[in-house]
Amino acid sequence: MSNTTQKAAEQLDALASYLAERRPIILKVWRRAVEEDPRLPTAPTLPRIQLNDHIPEILDAFEGMLQARSAKARNARGEDQQETAADHGVHRWQHGYQLHEVTCEWGHLLSCLMEELESYAAAHPDLDANVMPTARRALAQLCHEGVSESTAQYFRLQQAEAAGHVHDIEQALAHLNGLEQQRGILARGRARPSRQSGVGQDHHHGPDGGRRAGSDACQAAQD
Repeated sequence: MSNTTQKAAEQLDALASYLAERRPIILKVWRRAVEEDPRLPTAPTLPRIQLNDHIPEILDAFEGMLQARSAKARNARGEDQQETAADHGVHRWQHGYQLHEVTCEWGHLLSCLMEELESYAAAHPDLDANVMPTARRALAQLCHEGVSESTAQYFRLQQAEAAGHVHDIEQALAHLNGLEQQRGILARGRARPSRQSGVGQDHHHGPDGGRRAGSDACQAAQD
């Protein structure tokens, strides 16, 4: 649907408002799914505010996509959240996630939001025929682009770490830390040991202990 009819637009606005009201429940269900997934051993070690991380902003983006009045505007809203998704990848890398954990978290978010959409559709049988297909396409776009950006940024940092590109890592973490300070997230002391700005220290992450910050590279950079 290239443009949204007035009736469908109003109903999509109502759906966006419904999801905004349901957000505490959506986040709670998503956290439970993530924490109970045996494939995600890192998630239960994070405090709630760190686990949520950029997910509320991603939900903001989805609601904005639903409120867009055309496919072009909807695509633009989706593109706006790509930086947020990339920052989410940095955050997960920083806190010792494996790459498959990043993608699994997105899968749980997709499932939670799909359940919300289906429940809403069942409770509103008089919806315009274009509303739910538009919402499902927006959700697919959100998660597709989110997974792509999160994993791409994670992979770039993983490569930089392996190659000892300390400046690239510090730059990415400085950007993320600046965003977190703006959001008032100051509770790092409650989080598990993480890759903060001290990239010169040795850190073992994951069940195989295979990832280690490049201490030798840091020393070489300082020399």
